[in-house]
Amino acid sequence: MSTPYRRRGVYLLITALVAILALSGCGRVVVLDGTAAPRYPQPDAPDVAKLPDLPAYKNTLTWSEFKDGVAKAISTGVKNGAVTDHSRIDQIVYKLADADHDDPGVQVVMATVLSMAKTQSKAPAQIAESGRSAEDGALAWAPCGDDGLECASLKVPLDYDNPGDTIEIKLDRYKAKDPDKRIGVLLGNPGGPGGSGIDFLPAWYGGLSDEIKDSFDVVSFDPRGVGQSDPFYCGPVSGSSDVNPDPKTKAEEDAYTEQAGKFADACAKAGKDMLKHMGTKDVARDVEKIRTAMGEDQISYVGYSYGTAIGQTYANMFPGKVRAFVLDGVMNTAVTKQQLSSAQTAAFDKALRRFSGSCEKVCTGLAQYLTTKLQDDNIESKYLSSSDYVDQTYLNIGISAALYSAKRWPYLAWALREAAADSDGTLLALSVDDYTGRSIFSGEYTSNGDDSFSAVMCRDFATSSLDDAYAMSRSDNRLHPVFANRPDVICNEWPVPPDPLGALTWPKGTPVLLVSTTGDPATPHEMGKSVAARNPSAVLLTHDGDGHTAYSNGDSCIDDKVNKFLLDVKAPKKGTVCK
Repeated sequence: MSTPYRRRGVYLLITALVAILALSGCGRVVVLDGTAAPRYPQPDAPDVAKLPDLPAYKNTLTWSEFKDGVAKAISTGVKNGAVTDHSRIDQIVYKLADADHDDPGVQVVMATVLSMAKTQSKAPAQIAESGRSAEDGALAWAPCGDDGLECASLKVPLDYDNPGDTIEIKLDRYKAKDPDKRIGVLLGNPGGPGGSGIDFLPAWYGGLSDEIKDSFDVVSFDPRGVGQSDPFYCGPVSGSSDVNPDPKTKAEEDAYTEQAGKFADACAKAGKDMLKHMGTKDVARDVEKIRTAMGEDQISYVGYSYGTAIGQTYANMFPGKVRAFVLDGVMNTAVTKQQLSSAQTAAFDKALRRFSGSCEKVCTGLAQYLTTKLQDDNIESKYLSSSDYVDQTYLNIGISAALYSAKRWPYLAWALREAAADSDGTLLALSVDDYTGRSIFSGEYTSNGDDSFSAVMCRDFATSSLDDAYAMSRSDNRLHPVFANRPDVICNEWPVPPDPLGALTWPKGTPVLLVSTTGDPATPHEMGKSVAARNPSAVLLTHDGDGHTAYSNGDSCIDDKVNKFLLDVKAPKKGTVCK
């Protein structure tokens, strides 16, 4: 994939940051009349020549261990069909050969490259023809891995109101390990919109408790338009994309809106009929088809981030089929698209400040320093290709991606320090690659996340006016310069009208457990409280900590309470907090 097209896709992601959404009402200033908003106080820029050392990264490798690990990952990926081209990682190893392998920053690069290689080498191969659904509508599962993973495909109507044309939904599963203890099906979704459940399942399954694995067929799927399900791709965008990403005049705003319209037109030409049916209401109907095809009276479900929107929608439409739903990283669907983007910018800024306090002597002011530096020049990468430079957008995404988990904070500290003190953007670029689904082996993108993201979001949410959208962008970028976003106006030009989810509710007594983290930068705690307030029978379980989502992420308090709910449908007491 050419660099301009690759960066076009990444730039589109930045208007709302992959995967994952935000709240309304963070107590911040939003200026809608075009006047200048006050800046939040920014920390002083550090002296990058005198930055203290950071603690050594958790994973240290010898050069021999690194090379052997990469070779093994390539072999594994080739064997299971996940790797057909490894030219990019070969180039990275070649460039690293002459580096100082005892240098702490180089150690982090080696550990990151090897970790990405190991993960991507185990991605499920393309689901074979033998996994297609049977004629009677039941699922015909077929092996698609050497660890018990099975895959299948299900035909569903493109348009549920006018059945005719069908599309394929691809699924994978691990069967319950103890048939005598089997309760039913536990369906999982990683979020997005645009996240692949097919790719998500193997890693997620590895983190589940033995009791959950014994008791459930653990299943996931690629939602319509995503991944291995019949995917949706926008076509090439006509005309020049050389427009000011931070428009300050009416003429510049008009040019920016026109370019957004060209992207929307390209999506319409690629498949306007598909665009009409990419919303979460259709995904919920697909989930109902999956339940029926699996022969289950009810299903259990764990949805993360955007996956909580799928869960809320299903509970709203099919409450009697809900056995036990866990919605972790709860998003609020009762706002406009621009309000989501605007509020998330503020939430990530707050998370950055919490992160900076964890390594204050090194980290304070580094992100702001790099933001200023990138106004004049990009930061090259020493160990990737010449196209893997870091600009303001890549800095934004690279930082945001690392803030999703407090476990990633040491990585972020090294990424910022290396970019500032050594003018090396490798770690930030790798953070972007990991977030956007770029293959460490070939350099190609393994998902259509940016196109499907827009297709779902523009269907699910109402939009603010163009004037308000531009005013919000000016205000946000002044308040939070590290996370300065391009104006979020794509949905204003979208060729299909929205069908907003709105304020979703479900009947009293529907077994839904909401999990929300106090320091979540992507779906902050206020969102969980908002959804709980309009669904009084739902229980809100609070995780007092940092990072995006909590279940199956190492917190025994959260895991124990969620597992008990899934196994026994017994929710914790309202007001329960896990610290």
